[in-house]
Amino acid sequence: MAQTNISRRSFVKLSAFAGAAAAMAGATASNLMQVEPAAAATTGQEQKIRTICRACLNNCGVVAHVRDGKVVKLEGDPQDPMNKGAACAKGLAGIQALYNPNRIKYPMKRKGERGSNEWERISWGQAMDEISAVMWEWYQKEGPKCLVTSTGGGGNPQFFSPARFLSVWGGGNFFEPGCAQCYLPRNHMEFCLNGTADTSLADGPVTEVYLPGYLPDDKCTPTKTYVMWGVGPSYHGIGSTGRVVTELRNNGMKTVVIDPRLTPRAPMCGCPSVPAPTWR
Repeated sequence: MAQTNISRRSFVKLSAFAGAAAAMAGATASNLMQVEPAAAATTGQEQKIRTICRACLNNCGVVAHVRDGKVVKLEGDPQDPMNKGAACAKGLAGIQALYNPNRIKYPMKRKGERGSNEWERISWGQAMDEISAVMWEWYQKEGPKCLVTSTGGGGNPQFFSPARFLSVWGGGNFFEPGCAQCYLPRNHMEFCLNGTADTSLADGPVTEVYLPGYLPDDKCTPTKTYVMWGVGPSYHGIGSTGRVVTELRNNGMKTVVIDPRLTPRAPMCGCPSVPAPTWR
């Protein structure tokens, strides 16, 4: 790979853009303490806004009730073709994360010794300037190889943003444990098995399991037999795939479950599948 010619001026401008994006997205909490929960507004006209839950990879449709500019309630969207109004407890609790008083919304800089847990608020401009200065110093000394980037996995993995940043940086290293050990091996093996990718119930509400009538275009092929290897949609996809697999089995779909645990997806003695719990 040819090294990208990058100047300090262009790098600082790129960092400022990244800072603006981070400001809109929020940040993780650090200096935690016991405080009273934030109270939502109780007056004014209420508005319903359709959106998507991102508490996990299933992307269930939800309706946010907004009053005086604040979300006061979340519920499943009955018009969504995947979850059809169902929503799990984690998704409905998203309002608690949104207004958690310990959620950090601006940069914090350590002002004491490491481990003292003393911080001060600084501007996004100062944060980007200080970070880019240190990164540029090491870039000048060691080149792009000095940088290792990582990103969060779990319910909201970011596989593409670090790669785009490293292409501008001119190289470097990228590591994301959930992606390297879980998603990528499984995703790439799909090509070897059936020529497709990203069709696992562990990764989201894949359309292959939906009967005709679930999707607007009504073109899905009915699934006759489904092999579930180490996945538990009754637990991680309650509102979408967990519910759909139950309905498909009730309509005659056969399942083969390979799992060290006895899950609701693997009933004994040919008994009907246990319906996945839903919250509305």
